Amino acid sequence: MRLLTVIALVSCLAFALRAEEPAPRQPAPKPEVGVRAAGLPVPSSFKFNSSTGAAKPYMAAPVGQALTADGAGKSSWAFIKGEQIDSGAASTGMVLTANGTGGSIWGTPSGIPAALLPISIANGGTGSSTQNFVDLATDQSIGGNKGFNGTLSVGRTFVVEPRPNSSGSNNLFIGRGAGASNTVGDYNVASGFNALFSNTSGFLNIASGHAALYANTTGSNNVASGDSALNHNTTGNS
Repeated sequence: MRLLTVIALVSCLAFALRAEEPAPRQPAPKPEVGVRAAGLPVPSSFKFNSSTGAAKPYMAAPVGQALTADGAGKSSWAFIKGEQIDSGAASTGMVLTANGTGGSIWGTPSGIPAALLPISIANGGTGSSTQNFVDLATDQSIGGNKGFNGTLSVGRTFVVEPRPNSSGSNNLFIGRGAGASNTVGDYNVASGFNALFSNTSGFLNIASGHAALYANTTGSNNVASGDSALNHNTTGNS
């Protein structure tokens, strides 16, 4: 009987000691929105967990959406609107443009707004609402008088050079170097490379061919036809 009493007392003491042990610590609550600080592939669309419940595996951002505040202290994936860019679906050639109500939409450009036309000459335009320029890519008829201050070349077969030092009138110089030295000579025709090259005041000369009348300076009323024809004549008249 005494033995049973001792056993009962030991059991009660062990139970009391067990009850006084501290309770195990509970793990800290997991955050609702987690951030992966390392280990992301670069570049990556894996950014934030947009769930509003317990932490979950990271998910890929939906195409065209961005992480934004949901107004309740959390974040979510959404198309950006408000100040307002709504990416929506865009086709090739579209541009993002204002929709007139504070937002923006994808649209196809329809040309330069009428308010910006015509484009001024200072800005690279013609200053006119009609086509009045030389189109280098297509056939075109050009009216009106045109003045050229530089060399006019048509391939390798036709060259007309400016003669800024010449005050002579009614001359025709065709070919590189033709009539290059002419100053006051009038009514001359020179055709060919360096034809009538040295002429200054001679008049009524016709030089046709390479270096024809090359050395002529003041000679007049001469006709030279052929390669280097009369190329040593300087002042002689016919």
